[in-house]
Amino acid sequence: MKLEDFKDLAIASNARLQELYNKNQLLTLNMDKHIANYLKYENPEFITILRQVIDSYKWAKLKKGQGKELSIEEHILIGNVTEVTTNTKSKEKATKPQTVYAHSINMVINSADKLKRKRAAEDNIEKSEARKREESITIRLAEMSLNESEIEILEEDKSANA
Repeated sequence: MKLEDFKDLAIASNARLQELYNKNQLLTLNMDKHIANYLKYENPEFITILRQVIDSYKWAKLKKGQGKELSIEEHILIGNVTEVTTNTKSKEKATKPQTVYAHSINMVINSADKLKRKRAAEDNIEKSEARKREESITIRLAEMSLNESEIEILEEDKSANA
């Protein structure tokens, strides 16, 4: 199942919940059943859904740490993007909601970092003092916003490029 299928689950209708439960029946593990029993929750499929979302969260964080492309839903899940709803007006129809995604500063930093790497590869020049300062600033920014494993990956990339 896709991550988008689980979005807004807390406010989903009973019919939609039942549909999701039916789709996840085959994916329900004994672990999910035991946890549901411990929590006195009727539907172990709900625990299955939570487990899948948590696994998706961990996978998205790993992909982000490796510098891989993330989907919009993955960005929203890990908190990189906030969702803002605005209204757009058309002449024929009344106000229609449209979702606009505001990107966080981390995405801007990541895209700038990718551009720096691309230019360095194209130019194939040695690092100057200014480039070293830029890298140290990037690492300091990363230390403020990334977790330990992501920082280790950045430092490994730095030592590999040296």
